[in-house]
Order: sequence, then structure tokens, then C-alpha cells
Amino acid sequence: MQKSEDKLSMLVEDSYYHDLNVKEKISTRANVVFTLQIAAATLIGYLYKNIDYYGNELAVVTVSLFVGLAIIALVLSVSHSFKSFANGYNYCLLPTASELLQYNKKLSEYDPLNSSDMMANYLNEVFARCSDKNSELNITRSHHASKAFLRMKEVVICILLASLIFFTFNLDLSSERYKLTKSCTSEGYVQ
Repeated sequence: MQKSEDKLSMLVEDSYYHDLNVKEKISTRANVVFTLQIAAATLIGYLYKNIDYYGNELAVVTVSLFVGLAIIALVLSVSHSFKSFANGYNYCLLPTASELLQYNKKLSEYDPLNSSDMMANYLNEVFARCSDKNSELNITRSHHASKAFLRMKEVVICILLASLIFFTFNLDLSSERYKLTKSCTSEGYVQ
């Protein structure tokens, strides 16, 4: 009977530490998505700042459409990232070492013969309670981190399409190619 209780205690303890490990993995994933969001916002800003609004009208409208869709997807991605980050600081942790020692001392004073069993039961209850709460938080955070990542895929696709049109139709006001093309057309050198 004692072996099955020990195995159960080990399982509950492993579950607690597994949930803390999953927490760190979700945090890493959320940070990667956050970095991608900043990069996407920078690219969107570059496209809007440097687009030649007097260039090919269809190309300008198409780039603007894709950038607009990218902005919508980016806002949704940021929203999910915020929800993932906001839930990241409510984890249940074990009591501190000094609190555990103090509790064990009080148990020893209360019932010296059964104090070790009572302490083991207390720890099992704490591990189980914390593991349950942390598991719920991980599910919620993982859901939002996944949604944020999926929205970032949409953002990347929209930005890639917008950039392809942007550069294909030479709409980049800051590029040397644009300046060279415009100076040649104004001087009548285009063949």
C-alpha cells in the first residue's frame, strides 16, 4: 500500500513541475510572437511611409488592401498575446522553504508520531492544488499564444504579398531604383 501512495505522491509532484516547465515554454513562444509583432509593425510602417501614392493605382490599392488586412490581423494577434501575457503571473507556487520548515515544526509539536505522514499529505495537497490551477492557466495561455501565432501567419502572408507588389511595381520612394527610374522618365530617357 505504501508503494502506491509513494507513486501517487511522485506523480502529483511531477505534474506540478511539468506544469511549471510548460509555463516557461509558453512564455518563450509568446515572446517569439511578440518579437514578430514588432517586426511586422515596423514593416507595415515602412510600406506606408515609403509608398508612391501616385504610382500604379491598382498596385497602390492592392498594397493598401493587404497592409490593411495585415493591420487587422496584427491587432488580433496582439490582443491574444496580451491575454496570454496577462494570465502569466497568476501561477500557484509552493510555500517557501522557511514556511515549510515552520509548518513541519508545528506538526512535530502537535503530533510527533504522525508529523511526517501529515507533512507528506500536506505537500501532496499543495502539489495537487497548484498543479490543477497551473494546468488551467497553461491551457488558457497556450490557447491565446496559439491564436496569436496563427494571426501572425496571416500578417506575414499579407505583408509578403504587399511587399511583392510594392517592389514589383517600383512603389518604394526611398529606393535608388525608384529615384533612377523617375529621373530617367522626367528627362525623357525611357525607351
